[in-house]
Order: sequence, then C-alpha cells, then structure tokens
Amino acid sequence: MRFSFGPNKKSPKLLAIAIIAAIVVIIFLEILEAVVIEGQGFGSSPFSALLNAVVLITRNVTSAVKSLGYFGIFLLMFLESSSIPIPSEVILPFAGYLVSLGILNFWLTMLAATIAGVAGSLVDY
Repeated sequence: MRFSFGPNKKSPKLLAIAIIAAIVVIIFLEILEAVVIEGQGFGSSPFSALLNAVVLITRNVTSAVKSLGYFGIFLLMFLESSSIPIPSEVILPFAGYLVSLGILNFWLTMLAATIAGVAGSLVDY
C-alpha cells in the first residue's frame, strides 16, 4: 500500500471551495451585523425571510443573555446541549462581549457554560 501526503488533484478544488465558503460567510456576517447592530433593513433580497429568522433568533438569545445573565447563559447552553436548536454560536460570543465590557465575570461565564453543556449532554444521553 502506498501513502501519499503531498498535494493531489483534489487540492485546488478543495481550496477553491474553501475560499468561496469563506467569502459567503463573510458576506452573511456583514449583512447580519448591519441588521442586528446598526438596525438597517434587508430590503427585498431573496434571502430576506431566512435572514429575518436568523436575526429574530439572534435578538432573542442576546436579550435573554443580557437580561438573565449567568442563568440565561446556563439555560440557553443547557437547552442547546440537550438538542434543542438554540445556536451556541450566538450565546457564547455575546456572553464574551458582555465579559469584555465588564458586565459578566469571565470565570463565572465559563463555569456556567461548561456545567450547562455537560448537564444538557447528560440529559440528551
């Protein structure tokens, strides 16, 4: 059996796909930032229904984390770990933002998220 660790014929295709995916993600995040942070509208884009749903989830999660603090992080991470579709990609970055502002403590936030992740996984198990 011969193993080859060098570049193969699929490498340029995979690199092109990765670059295109990165560009799409960057554009999506720019649109999301314009809507969530700056309060701009979508207009009549073909993806406006999907973007409205993402913005609605993002606003609800961020308001829960901001108003409930550590308990909100625990609750949302617990639900996310027990297979309820709440994106931790929204919970933890916003919690980190609140930590950077000094509103939340880093170690308590980390502890709440970790315990909630483990407890939610045990419930799901």
